[in-house]
Amino acid sequence: MPIYRNLAAQNQGKAADYVTADAAWVDGAHTTIGYFRMEAGGHSNPHYHHDEQFLYLLKGGLRVAVEGEILEAAPGDLVQFRPGEVHEIMALDEPVELLLTRSPARPSLEVLAVTPEGEKARSVLRPG
Repeated sequence: MPIYRNLAAQNQGKAADYVTADAAWVDGAHTTIGYFRMEAGGHSNPHYHHDEQFLYLLKGGLRVAVEGEILEAAPGDLVQFRPGEVHEIMALDEPVELLLTRSPARPSLEVLAVTPEGEKARSVLRPG
């Protein structure tokens, strides 16, 4: 039984090209988990995954858009993204820290997200 000590201190660099966050990842047999740190105003571009994701917000406020619906999440909130749902996130007025799971595990960072086409590719959180 491994214990991954102080995952927050194991920054592995930029989480992915479509998000302005740093991350540290651990891949299990069936689930991947990441510790994300995003500065105030940081964001992701609209995207979707073929797998399921959960975000558990640890610190800061997060604006979340899922299929065009905009919600806000606070520390202690759990956000679910079902396979194929176009979503994006944006940190509010302070840095955000969160845990992100991907299931099934996806150790290759090559195929993280799919960029939607047409109107769904436009950000609803950062219009313009």
